[in-house]
Amino acid sequence: VKPIIGCYSQEKRESDCLIDTDNVMKRMMRVLFLAMAALCLVSCGDSKVTEKDIQKAEQNMFSVSSQPDKSRLDEMLALYCSFVEQNPEHPQSPEYLTRALDLSVAYMTPEKSLEIAEKIEREYPNFAKMSYVLFVEGYFIYDQQLHDIDKAREVLERLVRDYPDGEFTSSARDIMENLGLTPEELIMKFQEAEQ
Repeated sequence: VKPIIGCYSQEKRESDCLIDTDNVMKRMMRVLFLAMAALCLVSCGDSKVTEKDIQKAEQNMFSVSSQPDKSRLDEMLALYCSFVEQNPEHPQSPEYLTRALDLSVAYMTPEKSLEIAEKIEREYPNFAKMSYVLFVEGYFIYDQQLHDIDKAREVLERLVRDYPDGEFTSSARDIMENLGLTPEELIMKFQEAEQ
């Protein structure tokens, strides 16, 4: 472990000491994160998550100039899921789950992403954005992240069958034509199509 303050003389004069600001900041962030996590665990059990809570958290998460970190992602996912658990009949619940799905996919957590997608399908089968949910599940989760071509094809075929006029149906058809092809095979296919 690197010391926070390093003194480089026997006399330990103040001018000979350096402060490792990176290490200090990392330790402060760890303490802050642990305090926030503990607060969330204590408060989330009894308090009701409101739409205002979600809006505030979204503003905080997306207003930072750098990419959000894992702790903010986890907090946002927990807020979305808590809201839905507490308000399953609320009109915004499937939308919040879809936002949770987007975050989960973006942060490459396919198991959590599948859990969310399946919850939307199971609990909100008439959701207006179901073709989008199926597209994300088939293409981004099964094909791109889990590399399970059979499941990807199954989900995308269901999208095409159940939502023939859906916004993502055409893209799903195109993707199904290319599932399982290597990059080299895709290049050859596109070159042949140009001739």
